Parts: sequence; structure tokens; C-alpha cells
Amino acid sequence: MRRDLRFVVSIFCVAVLFSVSQAPQSARAQEHGIDLIVTFGQGSAADVIARILAQAAEKYLAEPIRVINKTADTGAEGYRYVKEAAPDGQVVIWNSAALLTLYHQGKLEFDHRAFTAVARITVDTLCVIAAADAPWKDLRAFVEYAKGQPGARVGHEGPGTFAHLVAASLENAAAITLTHVQTGAAPSSVQALIEKKIDVSSQAIAGIAGTAREGKIRILAVSGEARSPSFPDVPTFKEQGIPMAMDIWRGLAAPKGTPQARIAKLEAAFERASKDASFLEASKKYGFAIRYLNGTAFERFMDEQDGMLSGVLEKVGLKKR
Repeated sequence: MRRDLRFVVSIFCVAVLFSVSQAPQSARAQEHGIDLIVTFGQGSAADVIARILAQAAEKYLAEPIRVINKTADTGAEGYRYVKEAAPDGQVVIWNSAALLTLYHQGKLEFDHRAFTAVARITVDTLCVIAAADAPWKDLRAFVEYAKGQPGARVGHEGPGTFAHLVAASLENAAAITLTHVQTGAAPSSVQALIEKKIDVSSQAIAGIAGTAREGKIRILAVSGEARSPSFPDVPTFKEQGIPMAMDIWRGLAAPKGTPQARIAKLEAAFERASKDASFLEASKKYGFAIRYLNGTAFERFMDEQDGMLSGVLEKVGLKKR
């Protein structure tokens, strides 16, 4: 009888241990949550959009999502951090064209193929902004001013960032010479405009939309192929005689080797989040477009963008590989 009891107890203990060791990854994930790494500073367009998306995605993942800014070395710190993270889908990067530009500038030792794409979420046009009391009312007027004042000052987040490439491409397309000033994320760039430390600034619309609506700044032009749905009265560069168009895209990627089942779960959750009412409302408020692509299509898109941006960097003298 005692031997039988000991046998039953032993079987029960083994069963308990087995059940603990086989606890589903989703339960552990729910406890740990996800770290979403953003390579731009707080208050930037990338940061604003990521935080709104993360809040929506939590509902569909049933996991907490923490947005963490890692901005050192023009954002290269964030990409290195995620590349070296465990491939379990608990750390993901808010991926953008910055990954491609950092690689071609020689600031990263790896390119987008070092990650597994989860999904593209948005396409965000950039713009050139000026202080509300600036003498030029549109980009055409500023270009005329810059032709008579070589070295007019343009602010942006820093060398090699997409905002810098837009400003540099504007120089080339408009045949003007600008002085580039690193003013940081949108809030500090707006302050630099107000304090007359710069003449104009190249910024993503999502980062300055609220300030523009408050009347503190004026949007001179948008850099994309089409006008921003949030500011339909603002013409594009092309509409003002500047033959160029550049948009910035944002999405998610995980460390290479992340299990496909986990990628699929993230992809499905973030697709639902991109259609969530809160995110749709944010797109209208901040002026970004939701352009969802699944992981496979996002990979192909990045391959195409890589070639285009490599050419832009070479044209402005920043390409090192």
C-alpha cells in the first residue's frame, strides 16, 4: 500500500515538473512582454507613431509592450542591440530607412538582411518647415531666398538621417547651397526655428503636425509623391518646381533566427493594430499614411529601397560601402 502511494506521488511530481517545463511560450511572453526599440529620440515622429502603435498592439498580443529609445551613434546603437538580442521575438526594432542609410555610410557592419521582417506599417512624408513669421510663404520663395543667400541654414536630426538626405537632395535638385545644422528631434528643431538659429528645418510631418496646427510654424512643402492627407493645402516639392520626391517608411523587424511561429503572431497582431480605431485616428492627427505590408512583401520592398538610397547617398557624398 505504501509502495503504491509512493508510486502515485512520484508520478504526480513528474507530471507537475513536465507541465512547468512545457509552459507555453505565450505565457512566458505575457509575463515578460516586448521591448520595442526606437532609434530616434522621444517626441520625434518615429517615437510618436511607435508609442501609439504599441498601445494598440498590446490588445491583440495580450503582452505588454515597452517602447525604449536607443539613439546613440545616430541610432546604430538600437540596431546593434536588437541584432544581438535573443531570437525569441521579445525584442523588436522599429525599423526604417535609417538601417539602410547607416549601413551604406559605414556606421553599421550589417544591413536589413541581418533581421527578419515582421511588417511595414506606415509611410510618412517629410516636409520643410519655417517659423510662422518667416518671410517666405512656400518652398519656392525659400529657394529664391537661398539662391541669393548661399549658406542659408537648414536644421535636421543629424548627418545621414532621412531628414538630412531630404535636405541634401533639395540642395541638389534646386541648385542651392545650404548650411546643415544638427538640431535633433522635432521639439528642439522647432525651438531652433523660433529662436532664429536656423532658417528652415527638414522634419517628418508626424513630429510637427500639432505644432503646425497651433500656428507656431509654417509647412512650406511636403517631400512625398503626394500631398499629406492631414495638410492637403500644402503642395509637394514637385508641385513647386523642385524635381524630387522622398518618403520615409516604418515597420518592425526581429533578430534573425526568431521562430516563424513567433514572427507570424507578431505580424498578425501588428496588422490588427494598424487597423485599430486609435491608430487610424492618430494617422489623421499626425499626418502619416498607413501602408501595411506583411513580412515577405516588406523584405522585397527593403531590397528595392536599398538600391535607391545607396544612389542618393553616393550623390551627396556620404556613401562608404
